Amino acid sequence: MQRGPAACYICQLASTPGKFLPEKAVKLGVPKGPLFGQLKAGNAVQLSNGRTVQPEEVLSLSFVLTPRTKDALLVLRASTDHCQNQPRKYV
Repeated sequence: MQRGPAACYICQLASTPGKFLPEKAVKLGVPKGPLFGQLKAGNAVQLSNGRTVQPEEVLSLSFVLTPRTKDALLVLRASTDHCQNQPRKYV
């Protein structure tokens, strides 16, 4: 159990898109141009041959919040007991 003060941080998480991988898009038959932009924006695109390419096929790993986790929060609590006798430094 903590007896002294603590530092708490609350962070609201947001989706982070992955990096666009143009070499994967080209391998899947996506022509360079506006369709690259659509995929970068997270939109699926349909090719002239009828195939649909999903953004997750051409993006690196990402952190995506789903509707179930859209309001995800990270709460971090750290004890400051070890700091009580230390001089305070302000930068």
